[in-house]
Amino acid sequence: MQRRLLIFVLALAAAIPVAAQTDTSQSSPQSSQPAMPAHVGSETPGLTSQSDLEYKNVIVASFLGGAMYEDNAIAVAATGSTPAHFTGDKRFFAQPSIAYQRTHGNTRITVSYAPGIDGSIQNVSGASYTHNLSADLQFSPFSRMIIHLRQDYSVSTNPFESVGKVSVLPSLGGYFGPNYDGVLPSTKRTSLVSTAELSYVMTPRTSLGFTGGYQRFDYNPIVAPNSVAALSTLIGARDINASMFFTRQMTRRNSVGLQYAFMDIHSLPSARTQSHGLLLFDSWQLSRHTSLMVYGGAEFSRSHNVFPIQFGPFTLLASADTSGWRPTAGLAYQWSGDRNAIQVQAVRRLSDGGGLMSTVSMTYGAVGWHTRLTRRWTMDTTFRVTDQEGLSLTNQSSAFRSYWGGLSLSRILTRNFSIQFEYAHINQTGTGLTTSPTDHNLYQMGIQYYLVKPLGR
Repeated sequence: MQRRLLIFVLALAAAIPVAAQTDTSQSSPQSSQPAMPAHVGSETPGLTSQSDLEYKNVIVASFLGGAMYEDNAIAVAATGSTPAHFTGDKRFFAQPSIAYQRTHGNTRITVSYAPGIDGSIQNVSGASYTHNLSADLQFSPFSRMIIHLRQDYSVSTNPFESVGKVSVLPSLGGYFGPNYDGVLPSTKRTSLVSTAELSYVMTPRTSLGFTGGYQRFDYNPIVAPNSVAALSTLIGARDINASMFFTRQMTRRNSVGLQYAFMDIHSLPSARTQSHGLLLFDSWQLSRHTSLMVYGGAEFSRSHNVFPIQFGPFTLLASADTSGWRPTAGLAYQWSGDRNAIQVQAVRRLSDGGGLMSTVSMTYGAVGWHTRLTRRWTMDTTFRVTDQEGLSLTNQSSAFRSYWGGLSLSRILTRNFSIQFEYAHINQTGTGLTTSPTDHNLYQMGIQYYLVKPLGR
Protein backbone atom coordinates (compact mmCIF):
# COMPACT_ATOMS: atom_id res chain seq x y z
CA MET A 1 0.00 0.00 0.00
CA GLN A 2 1.36 3.35 -1.00
CA ARG A 3 0.86 6.57 0.91
CA ARG A 4 0.78 9.83 -1.00
CA LEU A 5 0.47 13.34 0.37
CA LEU A 6 -0.65 16.31 -1.70
CA ILE A 7 0.99 19.76 -1.58
CA PHE A 8 -1.60 22.17 -2.94
CA VAL A 9 -0.35 25.54 -4.25
CA LEU A 10 -2.65 27.89 -6.17
CA ALA A 11 -2.26 31.35 -7.69
CA LEU A 12 -5.17 33.35 -9.05
CA ALA A 13 -5.18 36.78 -10.72
CA ALA A 14 -7.80 39.36 -9.85
CA ALA A 15 -10.43 40.23 -12.44
CA ILE A 16 -10.89 43.79 -13.77
CA PRO A 17 -14.32 45.24 -12.94
CA VAL A 18 -16.40 47.14 -15.47
CA ALA A 19 -18.40 50.16 -14.31
CA ALA A 20 -22.19 50.04 -14.66
CA GLN A 21 -25.43 51.13 -13.04
CA THR A 22 -26.72 48.78 -10.34
CA ASP A 23 -30.45 48.18 -9.97
CA THR A 24 -31.59 46.73 -6.64
CA SER A 25 -35.11 48.05 -6.57
CA GLN A 26 -36.61 44.56 -6.33
CA SER A 27 -34.28 43.20 -3.65
CA SER A 28 -35.68 42.57 -0.20
CA PRO A 29 -33.94 43.27 3.10
CA GLN A 30 -31.32 40.83 4.27
CA SER A 31 -32.45 37.96 6.49
CA SER A 32 -31.51 37.94 10.17
CA GLN A 33 -30.51 34.30 9.77
CA PRO A 34 -26.82 33.64 10.60
CA ALA A 35 -24.49 32.58 7.80
CA MET A 36 -23.41 28.94 7.43
CA PRO A 37 -19.75 28.51 8.51
CA ALA A 38 -17.23 27.80 5.75
CA HIS A 39 -16.84 24.12 4.85
CA VAL A 40 -16.53 21.79 1.85
CA GLY A 41 -20.11 21.10 0.72
CA SER A 42 -22.30 20.12 -2.22
CA GLU A 43 -23.47 23.47 -3.63
CA THR A 44 -22.06 26.08 -6.02
CA PRO A 45 -23.25 29.73 -5.87
CA GLY A 46 -25.08 31.04 -8.91
CA LEU A 47 -23.17 33.10 -11.46
CA THR A 48 -24.66 36.61 -11.34
CA SER A 49 -23.32 40.15 -11.64
CA GLN A 50 -24.10 43.02 -9.27
CA SER A 51 -26.64 44.43 -11.73
CA ASP A 52 -28.65 41.18 -11.78
CA LEU A 53 -31.60 41.33 -9.44
CA GLU A 54 -31.47 39.09 -6.37
CA TYR A 55 -35.06 38.20 -5.56
CA LYS A 56 -36.16 37.15 -2.09
CA ASN A 57 -39.65 36.68 -0.63
CA VAL A 58 -41.12 36.13 -4.08
CA ILE A 59 -43.08 33.83 -6.33
CA VAL A 60 -41.31 33.42 -9.67
CA ALA A 61 -43.28 31.93 -12.57
CA SER A 62 -42.13 31.37 -16.13
CA PHE A 63 -42.99 29.56 -19.35
CA LEU A 64 -40.29 28.59 -21.85
CA GLY A 65 -41.12 27.16 -25.25
CA GLY A 66 -39.21 26.62 -28.47
CA ALA A 67 -37.32 24.17 -30.64
CA MET A 68 -33.93 22.47 -30.56
CA TYR A 69 -31.75 20.28 -32.74
CA GLU A 70 -29.27 17.74 -31.44
CA ASP A 71 -27.00 15.69 -33.67
CA ASN A 72 -26.13 12.15 -32.59
CA ALA A 73 -29.28 12.10 -30.48
CA ILE A 74 -30.56 8.58 -31.21
CA ALA A 75 -28.53 5.36 -31.47
CA VAL A 76 -29.85 3.07 -34.22
CA ALA A 77 -28.85 -0.56 -34.63
CA ALA A 78 -27.44 -2.01 -37.85
CA THR A 79 -30.05 -3.15 -40.39
CA GLY A 80 -29.08 -5.00 -43.56
CA SER A 81 -26.27 -3.11 -45.28
CA THR A 82 -26.68 -0.08 -42.99
CA PRO A 83 -24.21 -0.12 -40.06
CA ALA A 84 -25.08 1.00 -36.55
CA HIS A 85 -25.08 4.77 -36.36
CA PHE A 86 -26.40 7.83 -34.57
CA THR A 87 -28.99 10.15 -36.06
CA GLY A 88 -29.99 13.72 -35.27
CA ASP A 89 -33.36 14.83 -33.94
CA LYS A 90 -35.35 18.06 -34.17
CA ARG A 91 -37.58 18.55 -31.15
CA PHE A 92 -40.06 21.05 -29.77
CA PHE A 93 -40.29 21.71 -26.04
CA ALA A 94 -42.51 23.52 -23.56
CA GLN A 95 -41.51 23.99 -19.93
CA PRO A 96 -43.46 26.00 -17.36
CA SER A 97 -41.99 26.54 -13.90
CA ILE A 98 -42.93 28.07 -10.59
CA ALA A 99 -40.73 28.82 -7.57
CA TYR A 100 -41.69 30.06 -4.13
CA GLN A 101 -39.14 31.52 -1.73
CA ARG A 102 -39.97 33.05 1.63
CA THR A 103 -37.71 34.24 4.44
CA HIS A 104 -39.27 34.88 7.83
CA GLY A 105 -37.04 35.54 10.80
CA ASN A 106 -34.48 32.74 10.95
CA THR A 107 -36.27 30.44 8.49
CA ARG A 108 -36.03 30.36 4.70
CA ILE A 109 -38.25 28.08 2.61
CA THR A 110 -37.84 27.48 -1.13
CA VAL A 111 -39.96 25.21 -3.32
CA SER A 112 -39.64 24.90 -7.10
CA TYR A 113 -41.42 22.73 -9.68
CA ALA A 114 -40.75 22.66 -13.42
CA PRO A 115 -42.70 20.10 -15.48
CA GLY A 116 -42.27 19.91 -19.23
CA ILE A 117 -43.02 18.12 -22.45
CA ASP A 118 -40.99 17.66 -25.61
CA GLY A 119 -41.48 15.70 -28.79
CA SER A 120 -39.76 14.86 -32.04
CA ILE A 121 -40.77 17.01 -34.99
CA GLN A 122 -39.67 14.31 -37.50
CA ASN A 123 -40.91 11.39 -35.37
CA VAL A 124 -37.34 10.17 -34.86
CA SER A 125 -38.24 9.52 -31.23
CA GLY A 126 -41.47 9.78 -29.30
CA ALA A 127 -42.75 12.44 -26.93
CA SER A 128 -41.44 12.55 -23.37
CA TYR A 129 -42.18 14.34 -20.14
CA THR A 130 -39.88 16.15 -17.72
CA HIS A 131 -40.27 16.74 -14.00
CA ASN A 132 -37.83 18.82 -11.97
CA LEU A 133 -38.67 19.35 -8.30
CA SER A 134 -36.59 21.07 -5.61
CA ALA A 135 -37.29 21.91 -1.97
CA ASP A 136 -34.93 23.74 0.37
CA LEU A 137 -35.25 24.58 4.06
CA GLN A 138 -32.74 26.57 6.12
CA PHE A 139 -33.53 27.54 9.68
CA SER A 140 -31.90 28.34 13.00
CA PRO A 141 -33.74 26.80 15.99
CA PHE A 142 -31.59 28.95 18.28
CA SER A 143 -28.82 31.49 17.81
CA ARG A 144 -25.90 29.02 17.81
CA MET A 145 -27.31 26.34 15.47
CA ILE A 146 -28.03 26.35 11.72
CA ILE A 147 -29.78 23.51 9.87
CA HIS A 148 -29.98 23.23 6.07
CA LEU A 149 -32.03 20.55 4.25
CA ARG A 150 -32.41 20.19 0.49
CA GLN A 151 -34.15 17.72 -1.82
CA ASP A 152 -33.82 17.64 -5.64
CA TYR A 153 -35.60 15.28 -8.04
CA SER A 154 -35.33 15.19 -11.82
CA VAL A 155 -36.61 13.05 -14.69
CA SER A 156 -35.31 14.12 -18.10
CA THR A 157 -34.51 12.84 -21.58
CA ASN A 158 -32.43 15.91 -22.41
CA PRO A 159 -28.77 14.80 -22.15
CA PHE A 160 -27.74 18.42 -21.49
CA GLU A 161 -30.10 18.77 -18.51
CA SER A 162 -28.88 18.44 -14.91
CA VAL A 163 -30.51 17.99 -11.54
CA GLY A 164 -30.76 20.94 -9.15
CA LYS A 165 -31.08 23.77 -11.71
CA VAL A 166 -33.27 26.29 -9.87
CA SER A 167 -33.06 30.04 -10.49
CA VAL A 168 -33.53 30.96 -6.81
CA LEU A 169 -31.11 28.33 -5.39
CA PRO A 170 -27.39 27.57 -5.74
CA SER A 171 -26.47 24.79 -8.17
CA LEU A 172 -25.39 21.34 -6.99
CA GLY A 173 -21.66 20.75 -7.32
CA GLY A 174 -18.38 20.78 -5.47
CA TYR A 175 -16.82 17.93 -3.54
CA PHE A 176 -20.08 16.08 -2.80
CA GLY A 177 -21.99 17.16 -5.92
CA PRO A 178 -23.39 14.73 -8.52
CA ASN A 179 -21.34 13.58 -11.51
CA TYR A 180 -23.34 14.99 -14.42
CA ASP A 181 -20.86 15.67 -17.21
CA GLY A 182 -21.22 12.41 -19.15
CA VAL A 183 -23.76 13.31 -21.84
CA LEU A 184 -25.71 10.11 -22.54
CA PRO A 185 -27.65 9.87 -25.84
CA SER A 186 -31.02 8.14 -26.11
CA THR A 187 -31.41 8.06 -22.34
CA LYS A 188 -34.11 8.81 -19.81
CA ARG A 189 -32.27 9.82 -16.63
CA THR A 190 -33.91 9.81 -13.20
CA SER A 191 -32.01 11.57 -10.39
CA LEU A 192 -32.66 11.97 -6.69
CA VAL A 193 -30.29 14.09 -4.57
CA SER A 194 -30.81 14.68 -0.83
CA THR A 195 -28.49 16.82 1.32
CA ALA A 196 -28.45 17.87 4.97
CA GLU A 197 -26.12 20.17 6.92
CA LEU A 198 -25.96 21.13 10.58
CA SER A 199 -23.52 23.53 12.19
CA TYR A 200 -23.08 24.68 15.76
CA VAL A 201 -21.26 27.89 16.72
CA MET A 202 -19.24 26.96 19.81
CA THR A 203 -17.60 30.37 20.23
CA PRO A 204 -17.79 33.59 18.20
CA ARG A 205 -14.87 32.31 16.06
CA THR A 206 -15.18 28.49 16.09
CA SER A 207 -17.82 26.18 14.65
CA LEU A 208 -18.47 22.45 14.44
CA GLY A 209 -20.67 20.89 11.80
CA PHE A 210 -21.94 17.74 10.09
CA THR A 211 -23.14 17.06 6.55
CA GLY A 212 -24.85 14.07 4.92
CA GLY A 213 -26.23 13.17 1.54
CA TYR A 214 -27.88 10.48 -0.57
CA GLN A 215 -27.86 10.34 -4.38
CA ARG A 216 -29.60 7.90 -6.73
CA PHE A 217 -29.25 7.77 -10.53
CA ASP A 218 -31.16 5.46 -12.90
CA TYR A 219 -30.85 5.25 -16.70
CA ASN A 220 -33.29 3.84 -19.26
CA PRO A 221 -32.22 3.83 -22.96
CA ILE A 222 -34.75 5.30 -25.41
CA VAL A 223 -35.36 3.21 -28.52
CA ALA A 224 -35.95 4.89 -31.87
CA PRO A 225 -39.17 3.77 -33.67
CA ASN A 226 -38.86 0.49 -35.61
CA SER A 227 -35.26 -0.08 -34.49
CA VAL A 228 -33.20 -1.32 -31.59
CA ALA A 229 -30.99 1.11 -29.67
CA ALA A 230 -27.30 0.42 -30.20
CA LEU A 231 -26.52 1.00 -26.53
CA SER A 232 -25.30 -1.39 -23.87
CA THR A 233 -26.73 -1.26 -20.38
CA LEU A 234 -25.83 1.94 -18.55
CA ILE A 235 -24.69 1.79 -14.93
CA GLY A 236 -26.96 3.19 -12.23
CA ALA A 237 -25.57 4.37 -8.89
CA ARG A 238 -26.46 4.83 -5.24
CA ASP A 239 -24.16 7.25 -3.39
CA ILE A 240 -24.00 8.06 0.33
CA ASN A 241 -21.73 10.75 1.76
CA ALA A 242 -21.14 12.20 5.20
CA SER A 243 -18.65 14.55 6.80
CA MET A 244 -17.70 16.36 9.98
CA PHE A 245 -15.93 19.74 9.92
CA PHE A 246 -14.30 22.15 12.34
CA THR A 247 -13.93 25.81 11.32
CA ARG A 248 -11.89 28.57 12.91
CA GLN A 249 -12.34 32.21 11.84
CA MET A 250 -8.85 33.72 11.79
CA THR A 251 -9.77 37.24 10.64
CA ARG A 252 -12.92 39.01 9.51
CA ARG A 253 -12.27 37.80 5.95
CA ASN A 254 -10.50 34.46 6.47
CA SER A 255 -11.52 31.08 7.91
CA VAL A 256 -9.60 27.79 8.02
CA GLY A 257 -10.83 24.35 8.87
CA LEU A 258 -10.40 20.60 8.97
CA GLN A 259 -12.99 18.21 7.50
CA TYR A 260 -13.37 14.43 7.55
CA ALA A 261 -15.25 13.07 4.51
CA PHE A 262 -16.79 9.62 3.97
CA MET A 263 -18.22 8.26 0.69
CA ASP A 264 -20.00 4.99 -0.06
CA ILE A 265 -20.50 4.60 -3.83
CA HIS A 266 -22.57 1.61 -4.99
CA SER A 267 -22.56 1.25 -8.77
CA LEU A 268 -25.11 -1.28 -9.99
CA PRO A 269 -25.22 -4.18 -10.05
CA SER A 270 -22.42 -5.07 -7.61
CA ALA A 271 -19.50 -2.59 -7.69
CA ARG A 272 -18.89 -0.70 -4.47
CA THR A 273 -16.30 1.73 -3.11
CA GLN A 274 -15.89 3.20 0.36
CA SER A 275 -13.48 6.06 1.02
CA HIS A 276 -12.26 8.05 4.01
CA GLY A 277 -10.67 11.45 3.42
CA LEU A 278 -9.15 14.21 5.51
CA LEU A 279 -9.26 17.74 4.06
CA LEU A 280 -7.71 21.04 5.08
CA PHE A 281 -9.55 24.09 3.71
CA ASP A 282 -8.92 27.82 3.63
CA SER A 283 -11.77 30.23 2.81
CA TRP A 284 -11.25 33.92 1.93
CA GLN A 285 -13.68 36.77 1.37
CA LEU A 286 -11.10 38.80 -0.55
CA SER A 287 -13.45 41.72 -1.08
CA ARG A 288 -17.16 42.46 -1.04
CA HIS A 289 -17.41 40.91 -4.52
CA THR A 290 -14.67 38.26 -4.46
CA SER A 291 -14.45 34.93 -2.63
CA LEU A 292 -11.99 32.03 -2.78
CA MET A 293 -11.86 28.62 -1.13
CA VAL A 294 -9.07 26.07 -1.58
CA TYR A 295 -8.87 22.64 -0.01
CA GLY A 296 -6.64 19.60 -0.23
CA GLY A 297 -5.77 16.37 1.52
CA ALA A 298 -5.67 12.62 1.01
CA GLU A 299 -8.28 9.86 0.93
CA PHE A 300 -8.05 6.11 1.41
CA SER A 301 -10.45 3.86 -0.50
CA ARG A 302 -11.36 0.20 -0.75
CA SER A 303 -13.11 -0.79 -3.94
CA HIS A 304 -14.79 -3.83 -5.43
CA ASN A 305 -15.10 -2.78 -9.05
CA VAL A 306 -16.96 -4.33 -11.98
CA PHE A 307 -15.89 -3.50 -15.54
CA PRO A 308 -16.75 -4.71 -19.08
CA ILE A 309 -14.49 -6.89 -21.23
CA GLN A 310 -15.23 -7.14 -24.94
CA PHE A 311 -14.97 -10.76 -26.17
CA GLY A 312 -15.81 -10.80 -29.87
CA PRO A 313 -19.47 -9.73 -30.23
CA PHE A 314 -20.09 -10.29 -26.51
CA THR A 315 -19.59 -7.98 -23.53
CA LEU A 316 -18.53 -9.77 -20.34
CA LEU A 317 -18.27 -8.33 -16.84
CA ALA A 318 -15.17 -8.92 -14.70
CA SER A 319 -14.29 -7.70 -11.20
CA ALA A 320 -11.23 -6.54 -9.28
CA ASP A 321 -10.56 -5.44 -5.71
CA THR A 322 -8.33 -2.42 -5.15
CA SER A 323 -7.30 -0.23 -2.23
CA GLY A 324 -4.91 2.63 -1.69
CA TRP A 325 -4.28 6.28 -0.96
CA ARG A 326 -4.80 9.10 -3.46
CA PRO A 327 -4.66 12.91 -3.28
CA THR A 328 -7.84 14.99 -3.28
CA ALA A 329 -8.14 18.75 -3.74
CA GLY A 330 -10.32 21.53 -5.07
CA LEU A 331 -10.97 25.23 -5.36
CA ALA A 332 -13.92 27.57 -5.80
CA TYR A 333 -13.36 31.18 -6.91
CA GLN A 334 -16.05 33.76 -7.63
CA TRP A 335 -15.87 37.40 -8.64
CA SER A 336 -18.92 39.57 -9.28
CA GLY A 337 -18.66 43.02 -10.85
CA ASP A 338 -21.28 45.55 -11.91
CA ARG A 339 -21.92 43.90 -15.28
CA ASN A 340 -19.67 40.83 -15.28
CA ALA A 341 -19.17 37.75 -13.13
CA ILE A 342 -16.52 35.04 -13.29
CA GLN A 343 -16.52 31.65 -11.64
CA VAL A 344 -13.70 29.07 -11.51
CA GLN A 345 -14.10 25.59 -10.04
CA ALA A 346 -11.88 22.54 -9.82
CA VAL A 347 -12.02 19.28 -7.88
CA ARG A 348 -10.24 15.94 -7.78
CA ARG A 349 -12.15 13.20 -5.97
CA LEU A 350 -13.79 9.79 -6.20
CA SER A 351 -17.17 9.60 -7.91
CA ASP A 352 -19.60 7.24 -9.56
CA GLY A 353 -19.04 6.96 -13.30
CA GLY A 354 -22.03 9.00 -14.44
CA GLY A 355 -23.68 5.98 -16.10
CA LEU A 356 -20.64 5.05 -18.21
CA MET A 357 -18.48 3.33 -15.57
CA SER A 358 -18.57 2.22 -11.97
CA THR A 359 -16.44 4.07 -9.38
CA VAL A 360 -13.88 6.46 -10.89
CA SER A 361 -11.16 8.88 -9.89
CA MET A 362 -12.46 12.16 -11.34
CA THR A 363 -10.68 15.43 -12.10
CA TYR A 364 -13.08 18.25 -12.98
CA GLY A 365 -12.54 21.89 -13.92
CA ALA A 366 -14.94 24.62 -15.03
CA VAL A 367 -14.81 28.30 -15.96
CA GLY A 368 -17.95 30.39 -16.35
CA TRP A 369 -18.41 33.99 -17.48
CA HIS A 370 -21.67 35.95 -17.20
CA THR A 371 -21.97 39.42 -18.71
CA ARG A 372 -24.68 41.99 -19.35
CA LEU A 373 -23.75 43.26 -22.81
CA THR A 374 -26.39 45.99 -22.82
CA ARG A 375 -29.51 46.81 -20.88
CA ARG A 376 -31.38 44.14 -22.86
CA TRP A 377 -28.70 41.62 -23.91
CA THR A 378 -27.12 39.04 -21.57
CA MET A 379 -24.48 36.43 -22.45
CA ASP A 380 -23.24 33.35 -20.61
CA THR A 381 -20.25 31.23 -21.64
CA THR A 382 -19.07 28.00 -20.04
CA PHE A 383 -16.12 25.69 -20.51
CA ARG A 384 -15.74 22.43 -18.59
CA VAL A 385 -13.35 19.50 -18.74
CA THR A 386 -13.84 16.18 -16.99
CA ASP A 387 -11.33 13.35 -16.80
CA GLN A 388 -12.46 10.06 -15.25
CA GLU A 389 -10.44 6.91 -14.76
CA GLY A 390 -11.75 3.59 -13.45
CA LEU A 391 -10.18 2.21 -10.29
CA SER A 392 -9.45 -1.22 -11.78
CA LEU A 393 -5.76 -2.21 -11.73
CA THR A 394 -6.14 -4.89 -14.42
CA ASN A 395 -4.98 -4.66 -18.02
CA GLN A 396 -8.54 -3.78 -19.03
CA SER A 397 -8.78 -0.18 -17.86
CA SER A 398 -11.71 2.22 -18.24
CA ALA A 399 -11.36 5.93 -18.90
CA PHE A 400 -13.57 8.80 -20.07
CA ARG A 401 -12.76 12.40 -20.94
CA SER A 402 -15.10 15.19 -22.03
CA TYR A 403 -14.69 18.82 -23.08
CA TRP A 404 -17.81 20.95 -22.82
CA GLY A 405 -18.27 24.44 -24.28
CA GLY A 406 -21.48 26.43 -24.20
CA LEU A 407 -22.76 29.86 -25.26
CA SER A 408 -26.12 31.37 -24.32
CA LEU A 409 -27.60 34.71 -25.43
CA SER A 410 -30.75 36.28 -24.02
CA ARG A 411 -32.54 39.46 -25.09
CA ILE A 412 -35.34 41.18 -23.19
CA LEU A 413 -38.20 41.95 -25.59
CA THR A 414 -40.65 43.50 -23.14
CA ARG A 415 -40.92 43.65 -19.36
CA ASN A 416 -42.01 39.99 -19.14
CA PHE A 417 -40.85 38.44 -22.43
CA SER A 418 -37.37 37.48 -23.59
CA ILE A 419 -35.88 35.42 -26.41
CA GLN A 420 -33.05 32.95 -25.85
CA PHE A 421 -30.44 31.38 -28.11
CA GLU A 422 -28.20 28.55 -26.93
CA TYR A 423 -25.40 26.44 -28.40
CA ALA A 424 -23.47 23.68 -26.67
CA HIS A 425 -20.75 21.34 -27.91
CA ILE A 426 -19.27 18.38 -26.12
CA ASN A 427 -16.31 16.31 -27.27
CA GLN A 428 -16.04 12.83 -25.71
CA THR A 429 -13.45 10.05 -25.81
CA GLY A 430 -13.22 6.86 -23.79
CA THR A 431 -12.07 3.26 -23.51
CA GLY A 432 -13.55 0.23 -21.80
CA LEU A 433 -17.00 1.84 -21.39
CA THR A 434 -20.44 0.23 -21.40
CA THR A 435 -21.32 2.37 -24.43
CA SER A 436 -19.25 4.25 -27.02
CA PRO A 437 -19.01 7.99 -26.30
CA THR A 438 -20.24 10.32 -29.03
CA ASP A 439 -19.68 14.02 -29.70
CA HIS A 440 -22.75 16.24 -29.44
CA ASN A 441 -23.92 19.60 -30.75
CA LEU A 442 -27.07 21.25 -29.43
CA TYR A 443 -28.83 24.24 -31.00
CA GLN A 444 -31.79 25.73 -29.17
CA MET A 445 -34.05 28.76 -29.50
CA GLY A 446 -36.94 29.65 -27.23
CA ILE A 447 -39.22 32.43 -26.00
CA GLN A 448 -39.72 32.88 -22.28
CA TYR A 449 -42.47 34.60 -20.29
CA TYR A 450 -41.19 35.60 -16.85
CA LEU A 451 -43.20 36.96 -13.92
CA VAL A 452 -42.04 37.91 -10.41
CA LYS A 453 -44.52 38.60 -7.62
CA PRO A 454 -43.02 40.02 -4.38
CA LEU A 455 -44.53 38.63 -1.17
CA GLY A 456 -43.65 41.61 1.01
CA ARG A 457 -41.45 41.69 4.09
